[in-house]
Amino acid sequence: MNRNTPDEYVKIIKKLLLANSQRIEQLKIGSPVTMYPSRDIEKIIRNIIYALKNKVKCDLYNVKIFDANGNIDVVEFIPLCDYAKCYNGFLLNTNFSSHYLLNKQIFGSVGSWPLLSPYFFIQIIWFLKCEDLLIESLVHVPLDLCIEILELTIKHINELEISRARRIILLLIYKVYNKCLWLHLGTLSEENVMRRIYQLVTYFKKLCDMLVSQEYVIDDISLRKYLILRGILMKNMLRYVRKCMHSKMESYSEHQSLAKLFTLTYGSFDECSKYYHIISINEIKSIVMKLDEYLVTLLLQLIKDVDQSELMTWKTSNDDENTMISLRRGIATECHYFLKFIRHNEFLVKNKHLFYYLEQFASLRNSRKFTFTLKELCRDITHGNRYGMQELIKRYKEWDLSTLDFIMKRKQLLNIDNYYTILKYLHHICAHTYSKVEKYRVYIAVFKILIQLKVYDLYFITLKYVHKHFDDKHLEDFYDGTCFDAYLQQSSFPAKTNLRHITTVEQPSYGILLIFILLNPKRALSQLILYEINVEDTKSIIFQKSMLASIVQNYYKSGHRNILTYVLQDILLQQRVTFNLKFRTFIDKVRTYKMMTANDLMNYLYIPYLHGSHLNVFSLHNMLLHITYFLEEKHCSLKTNFLALIPALTKTASLMRRCNRGFSKFTLHVRIQLISDIISQLYAMRMLSVDQISTLSTHGLWDRVEPLDMKMLLPMMTTFDILQIYAKRCFITHQRLRTNPRCHPKLRNYVQSFHLDQEAFIRYIMLHCFDRECADHARDLTFICWYNFGWINHMMAYENTMRIIVDVAEIILKYSNAFPRHTFIILLFALVRFCNYVKQKLIPEYSFDTIRNIMLDTMSSMKHMVSRTHYAEFYVTLLQEVHAVSPQLRGKKYFRRIWHLIDMYTDIYSSEATPTPILKTDCTCAESSYCKFYAFVIDEKITANYQTYLFIRECINHARTHNYSERLLRALCLTE
Repeated sequence: MNRNTPDEYVKIIKKLLLANSQRIEQLKIGSPVTMYPSRDIEKIIRNIIYALKNKVKCDLYNVKIFDANGNIDVVEFIPLCDYAKCYNGFLLNTNFSSHYLLNKQIFGSVGSWPLLSPYFFIQIIWFLKCEDLLIESLVHVPLDLCIEILELTIKHINELEISRARRIILLLIYKVYNKCLWLHLGTLSEENVMRRIYQLVTYFKKLCDMLVSQEYVIDDISLRKYLILRGILMKNMLRYVRKCMHSKMESYSEHQSLAKLFTLTYGSFDECSKYYHIISINEIKSIVMKLDEYLVTLLLQLIKDVDQSELMTWKTSNDDENTMISLRRGIATECHYFLKFIRHNEFLVKNKHLFYYLEQFASLRNSRKFTFTLKELCRDITHGNRYGMQELIKRYKEWDLSTLDFIMKRKQLLNIDNYYTILKYLHHICAHTYSKVEKYRVYIAVFKILIQLKVYDLYFITLKYVHKHFDDKHLEDFYDGTCFDAYLQQSSFPAKTNLRHITTVEQPSYGILLIFILLNPKRALSQLILYEINVEDTKSIIFQKSMLASIVQNYYKSGHRNILTYVLQDILLQQRVTFNLKFRTFIDKVRTYKMMTANDLMNYLYIPYLHGSHLNVFSLHNMLLHITYFLEEKHCSLKTNFLALIPALTKTASLMRRCNRGFSKFTLHVRIQLISDIISQLYAMRMLSVDQISTLSTHGLWDRVEPLDMKMLLPMMTTFDILQIYAKRCFITHQRLRTNPRCHPKLRNYVQSFHLDQEAFIRYIMLHCFDRECADHARDLTFICWYNFGWINHMMAYENTMRIIVDVAEIILKYSNAFPRHTFIILLFALVRFCNYVKQKLIPEYSFDTIRNIMLDTMSSMKHMVSRTHYAEFYVTLLQEVHAVSPQLRGKKYFRRIWHLIDMYTDIYSSEATPTPILKTDCTCAESSYCKFYAFVIDEKITANYQTYLFIRECINHARTHNYSERLLRALCLTE
């Protein structure tokens, strides 16, 4: 089934509820006594079921999470995710008293459709038969809401048939027990949390009382039927009491996959903090002890009331779960298991009264008469009792190799589920502390059985196992990645359209592939993806018109989240495989075969990659081109999380601006221009509303984004606006560090060694800009915000800006390893472009010659600095050619000629790939009283300017982080 977003469910249900809004309004009273007939409720709900099933392929009816024993039994997590979305939608749009708090919740859609009454909500649950969703949600929702739902359920549970009501009560007892047990992990509650917990305990006791109430026994049944029902209840209670107390030994992590589906909040994580409570372990122990007492009291009440007539009735009645044995034997077996459990439970072992009754009932001294041994079962099967095989299969945890051998010889008695149980036996052995030799022997025995299966059957067993144990590592010791790679390279898979038609010769190839996936689903499916990325189309396994291709695709679509998404995230984000053209081609095939949509790729792959701190320029380039393609071809819809995409893009741009010599400034410029074009395209396509744009402008992520890149989102920002943001972020921190007596002495001395002024921020901007950006900001300084810096006129602003450009060049040349390659060349391009801007805006009293002479003087003033770097020869030649350009060219032609000279000589002297542009340390000045080179090396001004740059950079990098002074100390390498 294709994954659907909550918006699709919201639209469908909203449409139906709005069509019936007048009727629904009557239910605001919240009582079944309203004039709203149940047949009309049923009609609305049937319309909802029909619409969901036909429009978004969501069959929201009779949803089961728990099996007959109350265990979580979810094979297909993808539809469960969809069911949970629908359930959460109903929950969030019901008029519970805590609804105003849920209005702020961050995981669901509040206010998406007309507000429902609690009565209508519970009627929806009853009609849809999805009480399992309600029961499981109680464990994970805020405590206030849990109490309300529980109260509502108890109030209306008598509307259901007896057997369904008793099942719900048993499950509620188990889940409320778990809710109390895990309160030490934290819960949300607006009201007094302990008062709420005591309410929970009260409802738990009420559920226990309801279970043995005459209200839940049918009046007009025969005495025999009544006694059988009591026997089944007793057996269930033995099982559930043991199950409740056994849950103390379980890990909460075992239920996390479901927890994610039902998590609701009271606003953002910061807002939730005032409602968040953690209960102490001692208080939890006291609460759970009360629950244990209620359970034991209930169990004793049931056992003590058993008389001889009941025992005789149970003896002559078949067990409701296993017709091979009597109901009495089924109950005695549960007593037997309970007695074994008692020995490991401190609370129960002290209860001699309970122990006595259970021992009498189960006849512990001769308990075998109630339970067959494995040998007895095997003997019974050998003598022709074929039904005994199912009993033997159920008890797989008691097997040994001889049992496995016995089963292998009688394969004709097995069904496909039995083979899956054999695999569960291997999983059980590998999950426990058996020796490697024992595990390997069982592994060989199990796979001798499985490999003989038809590929079609093995596929379903493997798929079921992958669904349930994708993250497990119990079988990974038997997996060999090298062998799997070799197998993929050497094997061939004929394009069979039906797995049932595979020949005996072809079967091993297909079977081995499935067994590799079964042993280590996560790694095998990852390796298969890497194989597909690099292989030719003719050798593809996934992308061919065959049944095998279809079933392998199904593996990637399975799980409570798309496994292909997980695998691709692992490959790209963890293994950091380069996103090259082959990778992009593979992604296009994934879209063609509808394994993922463009929205999925954006939300789960590209946006997380852009948010990461690892930067591969080549991967980034291809990814940005792919995003551009998606937008141009309109493959992305509103399901794409554009609110997350834009901060991710700007954060990536900021990260690239801070790159060192390992990158080329020209290369980075191309990537940042792509980012700017994507954001502009999003605006042009109107993918964001005005409110969303407003939200983005105040987004918390901007704290770590360069203000330079905020201009992509807010094009109207001026250079002075950007400088103000830099100043706002840095001035306060600078002042605190200078004056705070707690500040580390080294850090305090460091910040006192330089002066933080407006020119420091201008230098920082120019160091991180590209040629056009730098020229644009220089133009703004000269013609727009010149008066903010105390400059008298435009010409003075021009001269000061050129002076600052020289300061920037000094920093680049002295500390070249701290900046991307070609940064100095980019600055020269920016200088010429800026001078051309000034010429175009020339005020009549200032001639072109004045502009030109200032530019030539500025370029010449850098000659002595450049002469000590690897740019020396290039720059001497360039200056000669620049001075030789005829001033008669005037205007644009003149500056275009200089631009061309810089470009031409950059190509001629393009040897930056080999020498490192570090400053030469040997003075070659002729004997004189003054050495320009020596003065440059020790120039404290350049050092102070660079220290200022570092400080601003780290302030932006560590904005609003905890212990910022310690972080700055480490980042600025001031620690010993």
